[in-house]
Amino acid sequence: MNPEIFGEFIVQCRKELGLTQLQLGQMIHVSDKTVSRWERGIGFPEISVLPALAQALQVNISELMNCQRELSGADMQQEDVCDKTVLNTLEIAKTLVTAAKVKCMIALALALISEISGIVIACWYIENLTIRSVFVFILVSAGTCVSVTLGTLIKMK
Repeated sequence: MNPEIFGEFIVQCRKELGLTQLQLGQMIHVSDKTVSRWERGIGFPEISVLPALAQALQVNISELMNCQRELSGADMQQEDVCDKTVLNTLEIAKTLVTAAKVKCMIALALALISEISGIVIACWYIENLTIRSVFVFILVSAGTCVSVTLGTLIKMK
């Protein structure tokens, strides 16, 4: 899909409805700057925004994705079925992403617990200060790497 053509379609639909970028953004809970980027062909909306965007522009998801209005009566029923399928697929994808984020949070918690346990054990059982310092440094470094990686995965949309 071409982002410029997609943006032109959004502009066309928005102007037909007499909406500003700010009004459209408020309807779908994004900023007017975000709408402007889409309209200028600088990227696409997140998949989770597509149903709300289609509804706000008074088009179906297929029309939005194809960047053109299409339908007559019989075709409209078929498109409604397709839209429901797309919406169900988006809902499943959202659920899977949420589940993956929960797993990352659990892994992050376990990594932090392991790191803290290792430091406590090192401080308790290793008497040589140099060896203890190296061991703690390795644990903190590894824990930081794991924490940053998992934290990045959790923040992903």
